[in-house]
Amino acid sequence: MQANKLFATLCGGAMLMSMASCSNHEDLHHGHDANHTQEVTFCAQLPGNMTRSFADGLTAKNLTCYVYEVEGEGDATTNKYVTTVTAEKKMDNKEGSVNVRLTTGVAYKLIFWAESENSPYSINTETGEVSVNYDNVKANSEDNDAFYNVVDFVGGQATEYDVQLKRPFAQINFGTDDLNEAVVKSTYGENLDKLYTTVTVDTFTTLNLFTGAATGDKRFTTPVALVNTLKEETFPVSNETYGYTNMLYVVTPTTGHTSLLTFNVYKSEDTTGKAVSTLNVPSAPLGANYRTNVYGSLLTSFTNFKVTVLNDFNEPLPEHNLLQK
Repeated sequence: MQANKLFATLCGGAMLMSMASCSNHEDLHHGHDANHTQEVTFCAQLPGNMTRSFADGLTAKNLTCYVYEVEGEGDATTNKYVTTVTAEKKMDNKEGSVNVRLTTGVAYKLIFWAESENSPYSINTETGEVSVNYDNVKANSEDNDAFYNVVDFVGGQATEYDVQLKRPFAQINFGTDDLNEAVVKSTYGENLDKLYTTVTVDTFTTLNLFTGAATGDKRFTTPVALVNTLKEETFPVSNETYGYTNMLYVVTPTTGHTSLLTFNVYKSEDTTGKAVSTLNVPSAPLGANYRTNVYGSLLTSFTNFKVTVLNDFNEPLPEHNLLQK
């Protein structure tokens, strides 16, 4: 397939999830012994201007804090897992808090993790690594979205504390400007009820939330997706002529990576046969908390047919000469 006006962009900022203040960061007087403990409320609030269904943050209802005690000094420090604290209430309208009891004067690293109730992720508490169960990854689903931060905190430094969360994943979006073309509707149905897509991407199985390193190379193909279920979504570029054809979140190291993206188009849910068309995007840049947008005329291509009229007749065959007597 030859796509016209194909663009691949890496966009940041819009996916950053900021937290509004929930306290005045009340400082404590350090007159306690090492055995004194105090409960700290960590508050989270997602910004109110995230209105798009994709990436609106509303599915991240489960907020958890993983507590690690910092041992050693300098390059020899290690993080010893202590406990897991789950927020008593689900995050509501992008707001939540979790109460954590810590020993005064002790240095901690705290992993804050917010995810969907149906997320495909699991966290190894000993290592601070998040792993993906790709069998549970759904097509075009916000259940695959999640947010995190790792906070250095000394017990007793505050009773309330604000945390900023951000996505550890890259978002990949495919959009096209030819969904309403007559030839497209002729091929895939007037309501595009026969238009299905998949995306294949180079990604990873595990992400270390402490270091940002990703391991376990994985060439992953998304489940097949019906495009007309995305018609209410707004493609994240300024030109409103583009419509969504696929969206996914993928694991990437904090330093980012590049991937060959393969976009396949089918006329049914059965992807065992040959795709109607295939688009390969080599070396697409992917970054944590960035969206990579691939857009253009992904379903059609223009062909300039040059027409020449040959006015000279062919030599007639014998049977073309009809002698009348």
